[in-house]
Parts: sequence; C-alpha cells; structure tokens
Amino acid sequence: NRVDDIIVFRHLTQDDLGEVIELELGKVRQRLQERGMKLVLTEEAKKFLIKRGSNLDFGARPLRRALENFVEDPLAEELLRGEFAGKDTITIEVKEVAGKKQLVFVGSVSQQPQGEPEAVGAGSGNGGSSAAQAT
Repeated sequence: NRVDDIIVFRHLTQDDLGEVIELELGKVRQRLQERGMKLVLTEEAKKFLIKRGSNLDFGARPLRRALENFVEDPLAEELLRGEFAGKDTITIEVKEVAGKKQLVFVGSVSQQPQGEPEAVGAGSGNGGSSAAQAT
C-alpha cells in the first residue's frame, strides 16, 4: 500500500470543456445522422453547457449529466412528438424564455440534400459571387 507516483492534473480550460462537449455530442449526431438529420450547436449554446456542466473539483464529469438534462432528454422528447417532421437540421440555440436563459431546438431544412455538395458557384444566382443577398 505505498504510493509509487504522484500525478498532477491541470484544470480543464474552456476549450478543453468545449472539446469534451463536441466528443459527447458526436454520439448524438451519429444517432441523428441515421435518421437523415444533422445537429448544430451554436457557440452560445456550448458556453451555456460549459457553465451549467463544469466544476473545478470534478472537471468534465458533470458535463455528461448536463448534456443529458439539457440536450439529449429534451431533444428525444421533441423528436418523439414529431416536432422536426420534414426537417433535416436541428440547431441548438440559447433563448430567453420567461426571463430565464435556456436551450431551444430549432428545426430547419438545409438548402441542399444531405451528402450532395453544391457545385462551385451554383445556386447563388449572382454569377458565382459569394456575397450574401438580403431576403
């Protein structure tokens, strides 16, 4: 019962925690991809999850629970209710609801079929210019 080595761990940075979130969301993205859907997480939503799911004492361990509580469970409920029927992209955003910030899921249809890249200059309607047009 002796101690052979002492290993000192540094605290995780915001970037480290962001990478953990992306790794964990990879599993959710894979499940959604099987349904022909894509998941997008805004930077503000990522910061929301980091704030709610990190702890200096426990590092990234609480992130898993935060992802379950704020993303996986509510998203599964909305999918079961058919909230995203006809949509192929779900964006996770932060909105203020009743004076409190929370994550919301916004379904949309992408401009092109998934897996088929648009030809260079195609679809812009302005001779291939990359400038965005106001609608």
